[in-house]
Amino acid sequence: DEVLMKSSNIGTYKFAKQIGPENYMSYLNAYGFAQRTGIEMSGEQRGLVADPTNPTNYSRMAYGYGVSVTPLQVAMAYGAIANGGKLMQPRIIKEVVANNGMVVEKFEPKVVRQVMKERTSLQLRNALSKVVSEKGTASRAAVPGFKSLGKTGTAIKIGTNGRYMDGHYVVSFVGALPADDPAFVCVVVIDDPLTTEVHRYGGTIAAPTFAKIGERAAAYMNLVPTEPIEGEEEVLAVAKKD
Repeated sequence: DEVLMKSSNIGTYKFAKQIGPENYMSYLNAYGFAQRTGIEMSGEQRGLVADPTNPTNYSRMAYGYGVSVTPLQVAMAYGAIANGGKLMQPRIIKEVVANNGMVVEKFEPKVVRQVMKERTSLQLRNALSKVVSEKGTASRAAVPGFKSLGKTGTAIKIGTNGRYMDGHYVVSFVGALPADDPAFVCVVVIDDPLTTEVHRYGGTIAAPTFAKIGERAAAYMNLVPTEPIEGEEEVLAVAKKD
C-alpha cells in the first residue's frame, strides 16, 4: 500500500523484479497496452513498449518509463479495477436513434476478458484509495463527501528528437469514485505545464483538476455522498442552535 501511496519507484521495481519480464509482459498484454482498443475512431495509436529483456529497460519500465500508453488504455485498465476485474471494450456510441425516436442500433457493454480476480480488484481499490489521503501523493484529488481512489503520474517529456527535455513534464492523475463501488473513471493528462506556483507533479496539478471534475460528475450522476463533508457538521450545529 505504501509503495502506491508514496509513489515509490524503488518499491515498484522491487515488485517488478519479483515477477520478472515475462510475467510483466503477460500482464501488460492482458490489459491491452501496446494494442489498439478498437474504438470507433480512426487514427488510434497502439503505444510503445521497450525491450523488457534489457535489464536497464526493465528497471525503468517498472515505474512507467519505456512504456507509452494512451489515456483510453489507462481508463480501460482502471475500469477493470473498478468493476471487479473485467476489461471492457470502450464505446463512443451507446445507440443510434432515428428522428422518430426509434432505436436503430444499440451497442451493449462488451467484456474483452477477465484480467484479475474480483478479490484482487477490491484490494487494489483499497490500496489506491490511500493514495488520495493526507499521507498520499494525491491528497488534492479528494472530492468532498466521497472516498476516491487513483494514482498520480509525473514523467519527463520527450522531444521530437527522441530525447528527454529537461524541465518539461507530462503530469497525470487517473481516479475513480466512490472507491468502494466506482461509478466512473476519469483520466487527467496535462502536457508540459509551465507554472511556477507549484512543483510540476501529477499530485499538484492533475489531481486538483480531477477533484473539480469529480465533484461535478458526482453531482451530475446524482451520487449520494458516503463520507462526512468538512465544515458541514459546524453548519448543522449552528442551525440547530439558532
